[in-house]
Amino acid sequence: MANASIRPEVLDEVERRRFRNNLLLLKIYNYYRVLVGIALLLAFLQELLPVRLGQLYPREFLWLTLFYIALNLAGALGTHALPRHWFQRQILAVSIILADVVFLVILVHFSGGVASGLGLMLLVSIAAGSVLVTRRAGAFIAAVASIALLYEEFFLSLTVPALFNDYFQAGLLGTTFFAAALSISTISMRLRGSEIRSMTTAIELEELERINRSIVARMRTGILVVDADNQVRTLNPAARELLGLGARDPARLPAPLNEALTAWRADSSFRAAPFRTDHGTPEVRINFAPVVPDDPNAEVIVYLEDNSDIQHQAQQLKLAALGRLSGTIAHEIRNPLGAISHAAQLLSESQNLDRGDERLTNIIHSHCKRLNGVIENVLELSRRQTARPERFNLADWLTSFAADFRALDADAELE
Repeated sequence: MANASIRPEVLDEVERRRFRNNLLLLKIYNYYRVLVGIALLLAFLQELLPVRLGQLYPREFLWLTLFYIALNLAGALGTHALPRHWFQRQILAVSIILADVVFLVILVHFSGGVASGLGLMLLVSIAAGSVLVTRRAGAFIAAVASIALLYEEFFLSLTVPALFNDYFQAGLLGTTFFAAALSISTISMRLRGSEIRSMTTAIELEELERINRSIVARMRTGILVVDADNQVRTLNPAARELLGLGARDPARLPAPLNEALTAWRADSSFRAAPFRTDHGTPEVRINFAPVVPDDPNAEVIVYLEDNSDIQHQAQQLKLAALGRLSGTIAHEIRNPLGAISHAAQLLSESQNLDRGDERLTNIIHSHCKRLNGVIENVLELSRRQTARPERFNLADWLTSFAADFRALDADAELE
């Protein structure tokens, strides 16, 4: 996952969880070290079974084991006393793991080399370190442990030449250390990436659910979700208003809605008629949809719509159709009106007209102009163009309007 796609709050939460888990693991590992020291001490002191612990330097092995137990016990108690911010840096974990490597390698040397079997105990320390620290630091610890074992075998060959030195087993243990460190680091990184993805998905789902709830709450369409027993599970405010319900969610549906839902469960093609739950509530039209497809007997979503809104929308469609019809009629009137206006204009240009006929042609012109203005207004309404505000002088407009009105009134008297 690219860093750019990781939410900062997710990364912070993952780091907090990782720090908390690492701190718990470090405390457990410290107690494990105490138990390992006690187990080594008991195995060294028992005489029932032959062991190779401390075969070269038994006295030194005993004192180093006692010191190892005391040091680990102090470290286990110290993890509870130290401030938490001390554990935020990996230097403390690296120091503890490296100290273990040093002590265990020395104990391996006191016991006669890797043939004693103590070298395998380093594997647990390296595995724990690979979880507590970064991949590079884990590889560094594995390298230190491998080099320390090889050097221990080399130093043992110099100090005790008669003892068999197993460089192959030391090298094989070193390879195992590297394999364990790299594999555990890879698994840890994959788990961290999986945790980031799962937390990101959880946050996105929570946000999506919150958005859906907000959308449903603000919808004008009423929505109810009922279970198989027609019990109301949830409903939005619009449904509460349309059904006239109180502040508390009802346990069951209102009687008309319950009857309609029961009939729909029996026959999915059933369409209920609009109804009212009370005299003060609007008439409601209902539709049903199963939550599980093709299973009407399970949970059902009920959609409620105000029937008056539907009728209002139908009325708006009728008005829109009427507007288009009036526009068509206006176009049809405009053509003969243009012909009448043109004929009157040609008639007014005749030299044989007397004053009365000239007055009549002026009346034709005036009314053609007036009717053309009406047609223009009808066409503007049918086009539904955006209104364009204009500034004008109200006094001049009133003067012009009064003059036109008086002229039209005079024409009417002449007619």
